[in-house]
Amino acid sequence: MTAEPASELERLTRKFRPPLIAFFSRRVASLAEAEDMTQEIVSARESISILWAAIQALPEPTQQIFILYRVENIPKQTIADNFGFHLRTVDKHISRALVFLARRMERRT
Repeated sequence: MTAEPASELERLTRKFRPPLIAFFSRRVASLAEAEDMTQEIVSARESISILWAAIQALPEPTQQIFILYRVENIPKQTIADNFGFHLRTVDKHISRALVFLARRMERRT
């Protein structure tokens, strides 16, 4: 996932803003709240792009283990067995990834 140019993000925002506002309006008390929620989705997209770049910067096999566990929902024991690691080693890789990603995200905000 790469960051899209501003014009592409603007195009997507124009295209999906009305349906998103309509969706949220049916679920919240006010139009203002629906508009706020729609804007949060746009902000979240930027955060996801930053997070994905940080995940790609993780060293191997930490990156693979993190993706398998957190994205693919593979059990830790299965990951350990496939890599030939002890369960504690998988836990350490996941912990390192979480610390690394948290630090990267803190720098971006």
